[in-house]
Amino acid sequence: NDAQANRMMRSLDNAIMTLKQSRSLNALQVASIDVASSLLEVASRPECNNPFVCLQQAAIYANLGSKRGNNDEKFKGYLTSKDRCTPTDALVVLGRADCLRAIHFIHEAQYLCSWVASICATHRNTDRPWSRRWRVVGILVYVVATTIEETAPSAARRSPSLELKQWDRPVMEEIRLAKLDAVALVRDSFS
Repeated sequence: NDAQANRMMRSLDNAIMTLKQSRSLNALQVASIDVASSLLEVASRPECNNPFVCLQQAAIYANLGSKRGNNDEKFKGYLTSKDRCTPTDALVVLGRADCLRAIHFIHEAQYLCSWVASICATHRNTDRPWSRRWRVVGILVYVVATTIEETAPSAARRSPSLELKQWDRPVMEEIRLAKLDAVALVRDSFS
């Protein structure tokens, strides 16, 4: 509803104003996490015209936050049941995963990315609808999984316990298929 969307936009505006007024590194880091969290909220709304921009910006702002600690609290949330998960729900979960990756919660990010990959695999391999929207979600699974893999070594240098765990075989297969979808989409765009 419009009132909820307005409230979320006000919350985002307030978070950005707080960020602008930051006068210390700690204040900047805290405010950046707040902006990232608010952007994820906006992306979850049907009124959002471009959730991809919100998700990308959320990860950028999260990256400005301090690493580890209790910064993951803003990105925790309930997961819908896999049967009821919509493409928009899946996108927001991937946004949370990307934000968690940015603040070096590698295992949590990997879990969320794997969770969405399993839903994509279910849609791709069963009689559940495999639409263009789910294909885009699958491609984003590939992108987020790749960024997790690229971030993990630097996180592990800071803390060896953050070494990336092996992806489950079905998740690896979905990531591989999503990469093929991404390549086909780019190829089709330029032909």
